[in-house]
Amino acid sequence: MKKKKICFVIQNLNIGGAQRIFVDLINYLSSKKNYDIKLLIISNENNFFINQIDNNIDIFILNKKKAVFSLISIIKKLNEIKPETVITTITNMNVLLCLLKLFIKYKFKLIIREANILSLNSKNDYYYLKSVLVRLLYRLSDKIICISKAVQYDLINNYGLNLNKTTVIYNSINSKFIKEKINDTNQINKIKEFLRRKLIINKKIIISVGKFSSQKGFDILIESMKYITYDNFILLIIGNGNKREYLKLIKKYNLQNRVFLINSDTNPYVIMNYSSLYVCSSRYEGFGNTILEALSLGLPVISTPCHNGTNEIINNFKSCQVLPNFKAKTMGEVINKKLLNLDLKI
Repeated sequence: MKKKKICFVIQNLNIGGAQRIFVDLINYLSSKKNYDIKLLIISNENNFFINQIDNNIDIFILNKKKAVFSLISIIKKLNEIKPETVITTITNMNVLLCLLKLFIKYKFKLIIREANILSLNSKNDYYYLKSVLVRLLYRLSDKIICISKAVQYDLINNYGLNLNKTTVIYNSINSKFIKEKINDTNQINKIKEFLRRKLIINKKIIISVGKFSSQKGFDILIESMKYITYDNFILLIIGNGNKREYLKLIKKYNLQNRVFLINSDTNPYVIMNYSSLYVCSSRYEGFGNTILEALSLGLPVISTPCHNGTNEIINNFKSCQVLPNFKAKTMGEVINKKLLNLDLKI
């Protein structure tokens, strides 16, 4: 039987929820006998997850720093591969592939995956230009996968897209991968040594994971610590990006012995497994992958009302709570109350 050829297109495989989901989906479909999977990567930099791609998948790297400089290269490569279906994710790439669909010689189905509530993303670069392009070009795709009902609602009501063009598919997690990671002996020893070195062993751990950006709201989370009266805890934030402003906040609120920022190349699942509470402080999210991962490890979750798809799920968990607002004081008071009833896990 002839295999169905599918080409996934992405800017890079850097650390991030969209990239992690893409890797899991690519590997899953590759394991099925009726699919021939290709992966087209625009940049040769920051491909953190590339070694996790199955060996039987053809990977094409265009060696371009930005997608906008790769238009002709993408057209040539897709004309060469001739996939029946092209799948892409992240707004920039979605817009680009919708545009290129007009210039590629043969017909193919284009499936784009939208992972954010775009109308709330006003601090993003070129926000207004992107809004116009999304409104004009997303309708050229064959199907739009929305990772939550909130994302679907946003595209329909704020960008004029047809309901029939969209479908909601919540993110999944790779539980097998997570279980392997939490049993990483070397990483477990590194984390324990880090805690001993900082003299913070035998304390309840609050954890949050994400890029150091305004979207993730770590400034709110750090400020909330000053409202916590319970003493036997620390906050660990794992992420990539510029930490300078957050280090200033830690110093401003005199939290140097309470709040620690850790690079995202650290295995987060080991730390999650030893944590007592997960906090999502995001200002907006399409779907909080790390919340789902925390739930899979049995952590209670506190989240801001950031419209993410996970909030559509965690309301069903007694151990989880969605905050009524984004105020640091509210967050701190709820965390303080929660900490009193949580067990020490390391």
